Amino acid sequence: MLNRYSDLYPYLTPELPGCPNPVILQALQKAGRVFCLDTEVWREQLAPINLVDEQVRYVINPSWEAEVKRIRDLRINTAEGISNGDKGDPVSAALFDFYPAGGKTELGVSFSDNTVILDDSLEPAENVTGGLEVSIILVPYLNSDNIDPVFLNSWVEAIIGRAMSDLMSMTGKKWMNPGRAGYYEVQYQKARGRAKIEKIRGNTQKSTDMEA
Repeated sequence: MLNRYSDLYPYLTPELPGCPNPVILQALQKAGRVFCLDTEVWREQLAPINLVDEQVRYVINPSWEAEVKRIRDLRINTAEGISNGDKGDPVSAALFDFYPAGGKTELGVSFSDNTVILDDSLEPAENVTGGLEVSIILVPYLNSDNIDPVFLNSWVEAIIGRAMSDLMSMTGKKWMNPGRAGYYEVQYQKARGRAKIEKIRGNTQKSTDMEA
């Protein structure tokens, strides 16, 4: 299994004579980030978070060193609901605020990175172990080689396609190859199209779950 961008070098270097590995890595990192920003296919269902009586502010922690683009789904559950195996009540995006990486200071109040603030109407009336469930959309940092291997292996053609297209379009380089760049751009667009379809299907499933 491929575990990091650098594992992809053997698939790229035969067509990139003289291209340094650091340049290849930068292209792969950029390709992974652009692909995720455009398609939102890197998702993570976080481990349930404990609700605390009268607390509306919670920090979410993704498993990967990556940017949280947005919250895809947020649900609140009760102790009884968890015992009964219920999925919890989906919360409208209008009823919570999310402050991503970089934090924010608003009206003199500072918020930590990746902070969720629930509307006052959702203030918990009791402690509930695992009462807050959050699904997030992730985007890799440009300087990171730390990416989910499942995601990487699922979309390796898209990442290679975008990286090769960019590298082979670099003017004046020994590895410049406009014809092959066009070929790889087509491969990227095909994978991007599949990802877009998956995103639509995922959103449809989400809507079905919310209606259940």
